[in-house]
Amino acid sequence: MGHPRHDLLQYSHEISRLYADGRTVSQIVDHLREEYNIQVSTRTIERRLKEWKQLNRKYEVIETDAMKDTLIMLFQIGVDDREILRVLREQGHRISLHGLATYRRRLGMRRRISREEFEAAKERLKIIIQEELDSGTMKGFGIRHVYTYLWNKGYFAARRRHDLQRTRGEYKAYGPNYVWSIDGHDKLAHWGFQIYASIDGYSRYITWIYVGISNRAAFSILRQFLDTLHSTNKQPRFIRSDKGSETIYLAAAHYALCRKHKENSQISDCYWYGTSTSNQRIEAWWSQLTKSLLFTWRDYFQTLSQHRLFIRDQRNRPDGVYGRPFMLYHFPSDDTVDYSIRPDSELLSQFLDRTTPWDIDEYLPSETLHWCQSTLDELGFSNIELKDIFPSGEHQHCEAYIQLRDCIQRHITSGIEPNLEETKPPTQEHGFHPDLDAIVDEIYDTTDIEEVNYSSNL
Repeated sequence: MGHPRHDLLQYSHEISRLYADGRTVSQIVDHLREEYNIQVSTRTIERRLKEWKQLNRKYEVIETDAMKDTLIMLFQIGVDDREILRVLREQGHRISLHGLATYRRRLGMRRRISREEFEAAKERLKIIIQEELDSGTMKGFGIRHVYTYLWNKGYFAARRRHDLQRTRGEYKAYGPNYVWSIDGHDKLAHWGFQIYASIDGYSRYITWIYVGISNRAAFSILRQFLDTLHSTNKQPRFIRSDKGSETIYLAAAHYALCRKHKENSQISDCYWYGTSTSNQRIEAWWSQLTKSLLFTWRDYFQTLSQHRLFIRDQRNRPDGVYGRPFMLYHFPSDDTVDYSIRPDSELLSQFLDRTTPWDIDEYLPSETLHWCQSTLDELGFSNIELKDIFPSGEHQHCEAYIQLRDCIQRHITSGIEPNLEETKPPTQEHGFHPDLDAIVDEIYDTTDIEEVNYSSNL
């Protein structure tokens, strides 16, 4: 007499899911025994999977461009296959763990390589790095930046796993979008490049960054904030900044939008002030950015200034949660709360409509920009890149700048058309929007905004 036939149909979905997740048949047998006290053989599970047409579907992958882009992006930042699988399934892609690994390897993204492949890749990498060092584009970068840089160039390299598991000191935070820290950066402001950015206090993810002609105009900071809310449809619970005049309209807009969710809220319920140096999250990121990238351009502009090649001065001037900022912000764990709120679409649209006439990305008026581009073309500098070097060793972009500067000076002296000029930073007096104007007056008069030391509150 044979073994009694178990009714496994009611468990078919769970068994199929376990199999698709990469569990072996023996592991599925153990799971049924431990969870449901069902005794079956491995042959029974194999037979049922075949009946349910799952056995031969284990390795099928429905490939799409979106899945490929997500896989490449997550592998690039060091996410393991199980986490990648979780994200892909949340996005609606049907794929098994084994299928994911097979697809990843087919794209050239390997977790392990043979010793022969490693030695060949190492020699190739030496050549590539030397070429990039000679071009001056990798100076000052740490190992993670170098890895990402080479990845963006199309070179895949296996990384030692323990290098991806280094942790930071303890830091108490509540979840994504609980607080955004905002501040400006002036290391390149002397040469006309002003920077402003926002960082999520929980994940260290950069929610926006602006490079342009105005990081100290309240109208500009407001527009950056509104554009971010419009593109993400997310608004943080708190914003943290130093108490400067450039954030007054942003604070008013954030407060007005928050009151759409909680009518009787106070400004201190959604906004924190404090000194710039105690704004721990954004200050730490500025330090990393300066050490890894900005110093190269600062040195370049200082060289131009020291040789009197710059046209003129510009008048305007430790702890954390574990994980990668991108994953912590966009794909937090199930027990982590996303504190974002949806900004009121009607009020947000009203604010955006008032800022629309100003192009936040414009650096030069269109007529001036066209004249400069045409002049560079005539000088033979149509498509130069930072890595382009003359046989003498001089960078071509430096020579292009010097020649363009001389042409601009001659053109201005001649007095002929067109009239070359810079884009003026935006200015805005009272009258921007009734709701914001009233709140701005309230903020200026109130003592209710809490001055906080960010590191002691989270």
